[in-house]
Amino acid sequence: MNTISNQGDKDREGTSSNIGVGWGGGGATGGAVDMVPVFQRKGALKHKRIIEVKDHQFTARFFKQPTFCSHCTDFIWGIGKQGFQCQVCSFSVHKRCHEYVTFTCPGAPTAPTEDLKSKHRFRPQTYTSPTFCDHCGSLLYGLIQQGMKCSCCEMNVHKRCESLVPSLCGQDHTEKRGRIHLTVRGENEDIFITVREARNLIPMDPNGLSDPYVKLKLIPDPKSQSKQKTKTIRSTLNPVWNESFTFSVRGRQWDRRLSVEVWDWDRTSRNDFMGSLSFGVSEIFRHSVSGWFKLLDQDEGEYYNMPVPDENNQCVCVFVSLVTASLFSITQDRLYYVMEYVNGGDLMFHIQIVGKFKEPHAAYVYNLLPYLSIHRAIWDLKLDNVLLDSEGHIKIADFGMCREGMFEGDTTRTFCGTPDYIAPEIVAYQSYGKAVDWWSYGVLLYEMLAGQPPFDGVDEEALFQSIMEQSVSYPKSLSREAVAICKGLLTKHPAKRLGGGEEGEKEIREHHFFRWMDWDRLERMEIQPPFKPRTGGKKGENFDKFFTAAPSVLTPSDPDVLAAIDQEDFLGFSFINPELAPPTLTAI
Repeated sequence: MNTISNQGDKDREGTSSNIGVGWGGGGATGGAVDMVPVFQRKGALKHKRIIEVKDHQFTARFFKQPTFCSHCTDFIWGIGKQGFQCQVCSFSVHKRCHEYVTFTCPGAPTAPTEDLKSKHRFRPQTYTSPTFCDHCGSLLYGLIQQGMKCSCCEMNVHKRCESLVPSLCGQDHTEKRGRIHLTVRGENEDIFITVREARNLIPMDPNGLSDPYVKLKLIPDPKSQSKQKTKTIRSTLNPVWNESFTFSVRGRQWDRRLSVEVWDWDRTSRNDFMGSLSFGVSEIFRHSVSGWFKLLDQDEGEYYNMPVPDENNQCVCVFVSLVTASLFSITQDRLYYVMEYVNGGDLMFHIQIVGKFKEPHAAYVYNLLPYLSIHRAIWDLKLDNVLLDSEGHIKIADFGMCREGMFEGDTTRTFCGTPDYIAPEIVAYQSYGKAVDWWSYGVLLYEMLAGQPPFDGVDEEALFQSIMEQSVSYPKSLSREAVAICKGLLTKHPAKRLGGGEEGEKEIREHHFFRWMDWDRLERMEIQPPFKPRTGGKKGENFDKFFTAAPSVLTPSDPDVLAAIDQEDFLGFSFINPELAPPTLTAI
């Protein structure tokens, strides 16, 4: 038996040697030579399915740790491969969100050239609570300096993700509530709106779907007389309505807004809000709109509409109106300055009535500041000096303490200003520059949002001590973005203050607090102001009675002083502004 086995082994060896197949063979010298086998076991290959969207290479991915969608910012849940992730830039999204990404993959060959103006300013950051990356969606792990944080828009990312983040600082590429397609136009005294469809709405039901319908109305509408709504589309996140509506705008209703809200119908409980946006009536009659718009939350949607962004959109500088001179006149003993009448009143008067403003109102006031940056001026900014015209547009006044010719790096040491708005460097008698304006704006912004000053004291000495030493407390009603911009503006060290750098105005404009602001339309005054003062007549209804009730008493002049003045210095002083209507005197 053993002999047969050995003979069989010899036969197999011989056969293998003759045909040259096997793990070894004889050579000319009789030595063994290694040979590659013709057949060997190989595993099957399966390439991942790649979905291209804006040059992103999305593939299905199983996330081993909790991950958030970087498009809608919601948690990516499920079993198995829960979502998609770009193989190039690691951008993570829901499967339902991947097709709505609006920016080109930064790592793709066709990616646009990096724009230095919109590049993020990342700095190492230590987080005291669990924080997730806004790009890849996973946890920022570690004890100290776990990630990077943009000093302008407060975006948080891993250190490894920093080079993969697109240069979209100041632009919001997320869609937390989905999008809706609308066509709105105004003709004669009617508004025509077509609600076409919505995409990627938020799931509201246990089955991961919703029953959406659209509610339209003109606001304010206390009696719900203008409310209209579409039919309800069942069990979908991508409903199609294709319904048209008409609203009549007659009389003095041009200061109202057309509100578009998406709600989820529910048989067992109250209907649930899903998103909203609004258009100013005056804006609609000026320009028709058509296209995709983001759905916002209730507070934001009451005042804003945000078209689905184009990655090439760029911000522009904003200019505002100044209160202009209407007439200069001279008499035998007096000089008269007649200024433009701005009948909307000042912010101090209005805040005493309403208590505090909503965030869109406070954000709109920002358009007064770029003027100061362009004209190199330091200004005594306060609620009393910000005026509103009859439409609610901003006008600035009182340049009595303005310091002109302040170029980059220039400083001064003059101790002046309104005590509540004075920056710490002025209180400390230090040299200061343009950063004091951003401090004053921070105080004004806090007063508008909180309804009270950030610092107080029984007298000026106590007030100045509070400005130098105390930290600001923020009401819980303020949003995270509002608290962040106030903290940045009210930083006591001028070099670390938001806006204190070389591109101060740009840093503030790109802050997340202004994420819904369309700077291009604001420059052209095409945005309907969020707050319109009541109609003020010639008796100054929108001004404090302390001023309107004061008697017009002229201090008697001293003849000896007048005799010592060279009257030739005032030749040609009289002036009438041709751009304004000639003033008329009215008895009050």
